[in-house]
Amino acid sequence: MENLSFFFLYSLPFIILALYRDKDGICVLRVNCANVLMLFYLIANHIGLVWLYLHPDGVKQLKEINEQTVLVLAFYSIIVVVAYVVSGVILGTRFSAVRVPDVRVLRVEKINITPIVLVALIALPVSIAKVLDGSPLLDLLSGDALGANAARVEAVMAGKSFFGIKQSYLNIIFYILGFAGTIVLVAALAKRSTKYTIFYVALFLVTSTYWFSNVSKGFIVGPIYSVIFVFALVFSKGYLGNKMIWRGLVLVLSVVSVFTAWVMGNEVINFLYPLERLLLGNLVPQYAVVNFFGWDNLLYGASVPSWYSFGQHEQFLIDVWAWKEVARWQVGQNFYSAPSSFVSEAHANFHVIGVIIESLVIFFSFRIIDFYIKKVRSETVYTALMVFSSLHLSYISVTPAAGKPFDYYYWGVLLFALYFYQWSIFRSNHFPRTAKSFKRFPSK
Repeated sequence: MENLSFFFLYSLPFIILALYRDKDGICVLRVNCANVLMLFYLIANHIGLVWLYLHPDGVKQLKEINEQTVLVLAFYSIIVVVAYVVSGVILGTRFSAVRVPDVRVLRVEKINITPIVLVALIALPVSIAKVLDGSPLLDLLSGDALGANAARVEAVMAGKSFFGIKQSYLNIIFYILGFAGTIVLVAALAKRSTKYTIFYVALFLVTSTYWFSNVSKGFIVGPIYSVIFVFALVFSKGYLGNKMIWRGLVLVLSVVSVFTAWVMGNEVINFLYPLERLLLGNLVPQYAVVNFFGWDNLLYGASVPSWYSFGQHEQFLIDVWAWKEVARWQVGQNFYSAPSSFVSEAHANFHVIGVIIESLVIFFSFRIIDFYIKKVRSETVYTALMVFSSLHLSYISVTPAAGKPFDYYYWGVLLFALYFYQWSIFRSNHFPRTAKSFKRFPSK
């Protein structure tokens, strides 16, 4: 009977998402913030549940699997899917429909590259200096893969600063450069321009050098996702079901497999590793959190940043706790973090009530964000901002969401866009004036 219950709960989210569609196809496969969050949550926190359920004796670091916890996680997936659909139905197509950029306008639209060059000139010396300042990347390039990964963990534990500045503050520069690079990427693909392609590659090298200085393998994934999403919006009406896109994903998995083998110092390339990491990497800590916290030991908001209460409480770091729980950490050992989604955060604080409320708040908020991004006048800036926002905000599918309203990385990007591209955002700079996109979004 439990098998029947699990497979019913497991299948229901797929059935609901397959039925929730518009005239262009299944909504969850189209590019906007709400759809991408739902898609990423499904991949990172639901598909792998069948793997856990069919291996009661343990998966990865988990020595045994509690079937009841897996059933709860499957039920939570249904809650997330229902919140996604309900938000779209209540707010209507004005908020949920995907705006497809006009390719004809993209090909003739001019881009202000001065602020992009300015940010790149600021970022370049910071990127180089960070690598040369005893970064784990130097150990990796010298052939010491194990030493490089150990140095990465130690740097995170020590909270290392750079130029006397907290590293997370420096990251703002590179998030802004990432958004600026997406603008160039849109132009490169839409115009099929060698000049913009070379410019984008140069920006990619600057940002990737900075992110890879701590031998983080994730730096290569973001730009590839950006290419796929821009391609989908520009050439596939925002639809991610295109055959070329799926071929691109296969290429991504292959590249990440080879790259991971080098970073980890493995002699054998495991081509299934990226898929396993994708389906279980965040699901395992989410399982650990939901399995541990019950009605008798809830956090009641203690996991949110301490400035929520003006320093009156000490924040409980769920991702660090999950790492220690999964890795069976002992006092004196190095520790890292094992992030999971907003669902595990909500469960740990307020159980199923928290999951329901937080899911609804998040998806209604994302629909509103989508609505305002669609109002951007410039097709190029709109496409870049939608792709960047979809990818950046969707990280709450694999990280807690409590601090997202005060995400200074995203606010930094918005301020950059508003200051340097305010004409493109609030006024039409399209040419010719008779383009179809003008009829959809007329000037007042």
